[in-house]
Amino acid sequence: MPFKRLLRFDTDASPDWPQRPWLLAATGAGAGLLIHLLTQAGTTGPAVSARGAAVLFIGIAALLIAFTFERPRAAWGVAFALGGAGAVALVSLLLGGPLAWWEELWRLICILLAVAIAAPLFQAARDEGRLGFPYRSVHDHAWTNVLLAAAAVSFTGVVFLVLFLLAALFRLIGIEAPWAVVTAPAFGWTLGGAASLGAVGWLRERVGVMRGTVGILALLAPVMGAGLAIFLLSVPFTGLAPLWEATRSTTPILLACIAGGLVIANAVIGADGDEARPPAMLWGAIAICLSLLPLAAIAVASVAARISQYGLLPERLWAVVFVGIAAAYGIGYLGALARGRRGWAPRVREANLVLAVGVGAVALVLALPIVDFNAISARSQVARLRSGGVPADRFDFGALRFAMGAPGRVALAQLAADAAPTIREPAARAQASRWPQQLESIERVAAAGAIRVVPVALPVPGALQSAIADFGMTGTMALIYSPGATEAILVSSGCEGCPSNAVRFILADGEWTTVQRDAQPTASPARARIELRRVERRQVFVDGVPAGEPFE
Repeated sequence: MPFKRLLRFDTDASPDWPQRPWLLAATGAGAGLLIHLLTQAGTTGPAVSARGAAVLFIGIAALLIAFTFERPRAAWGVAFALGGAGAVALVSLLLGGPLAWWEELWRLICILLAVAIAAPLFQAARDEGRLGFPYRSVHDHAWTNVLLAAAAVSFTGVVFLVLFLLAALFRLIGIEAPWAVVTAPAFGWTLGGAASLGAVGWLRERVGVMRGTVGILALLAPVMGAGLAIFLLSVPFTGLAPLWEATRSTTPILLACIAGGLVIANAVIGADGDEARPPAMLWGAIAICLSLLPLAAIAVASVAARISQYGLLPERLWAVVFVGIAAAYGIGYLGALARGRRGWAPRVREANLVLAVGVGAVALVLALPIVDFNAISARSQVARLRSGGVPADRFDFGALRFAMGAPGRVALAQLAADAAPTIREPAARAQASRWPQQLESIERVAAAGAIRVVPVALPVPGALQSAIADFGMTGTMALIYSPGATEAILVSSGCEGCPSNAVRFILADGEWTTVQRDAQPTASPARARIELRRVERRQVFVDGVPAGEPFE
């Protein structure tokens, strides 16, 4: 009976549940420990995809329980948590193992966004007991979830900071046990889960205080509205040329301004009956709403310019999606204002609900392997190369290797088999590289005249080129090498006037490798025989100045 009193899964609609923080802390600790056990097997192997999906399922289910579970209609909360976590796990399985997540990171972000948008809609429907979404309820739950997440992350960080400081303090006096405990992976996962979910549980008992903090963002509305209005009024005089000179940063900055404007405007608009604000705040929110569509139009022009210059890449296609969402919000808000200033806030709230459902649906579609931005980009880039739209010496073969996932690597393999050497050779170099920095080194080493060979100028063997590139040498380079030799010494300098460095390569079993000198174990000087010997060694000199360490 005490256990039943602890859980109290009854239909009491009271938000007070003193046991919630402890139950959620225990849930978080268990989820963290399970995640630790699953991640111990590594990121390779036949079951890695299933393990990765299980990790996401456990983590997302625990988070959704923490944020959305209530005693009234408890079965609804459990079903939503399992369904949301199952959707994330399914997308993970479709993508493959954890190593593939990074190539399709935006798909994971999309499914997480879809679940995050669905959460306040579910919470509102649960409170109503039917399929209905009162704006005040959706609004309050959405803001509360965001604030809870931020507060839980901050609290967890402080918990770890305090424990690490205390453990370090004990290390100062030679007590290592606390440090060993706090640095153990199992402890970190378990404590992180307990601290984060326990903080959510504790704060959910004080939801009213948290929701009251949202209104403070409305103070920024006059500043944000005036700033955006002044910027847009300045554009006709400055033109868009300065924006195109900063093409890489234009779109992210514009989208960040749109997102920030949406947050601040909605802090002013509030829920039903909350729009009675000082005139400066209301006019600031109106200025923000009027600015959204022009900012989105400039972002559209920025993305279009980038695509016309350099073709499609997955990141640019995702930028198109984000700009399209920003434009949809701009159109919705402008439409609400166009129908008159009186009653514009309720119309914006209606638009918010429709747009939220639309964004969630788009995110769900993009999370599934229905549209493949990697394949679209790879086809586009190869078509530009084949058609002569971009010459081979300016084509980014590394983008196919590192930025377009499996479709990019397949396209690169096809280019590596091309009959034209101008395409085949750089494609093969990109195919052989394991990371972008290595490819840059390979391209530099392969460039004509990049390495001066002494004492007699001759081409550098391809295998030796690869070894030099793999080592990652930079700057100006000279190679001491003779035809047929099994040894080569590379001398490099990062800049004019900088000291030179020398590295020795040897040929063994058909492969060039660097020679690393390891420290040799010696006996204790107190007992060993000590003697002084004259040792003859070789060392590279550049204009009489020694470069690098002596060679044996």
